[in-house]
Amino acid sequence: MASLTRIAGSEKVCPPYRLCADGGKDCMLAQIARRLLIAIPTMFVVIVAAFLIIHQAPGGPFDSERQMPPEIEQRLKAAYNLDKPLAEQLR
Repeated sequence: MASLTRIAGSEKVCPPYRLCADGGKDCMLAQIARRLLIAIPTMFVVIVAAFLIIHQAPGGPFDSERQMPPEIEQRLKAAYNLDKPLAEQLR
């Protein structure tokens, strides 16, 4: 439960802080570990979302004003793994 503090007639809600008996070192390490554990799935979601958004964009990396022969285009797609399913491209 948050404690309330009065500042110049207004109420400000302050978050409750846990105090550790050892001076806070273990609490700091636990907070860092918690933040890292939250950051890993967040980064995964951001990477997958960016990949899917870019993949849905119209056109392709080899679309240009000058047309290239289809066999060269197929070799380029194979070299950059663009001919594989989305799950393999994401790896």
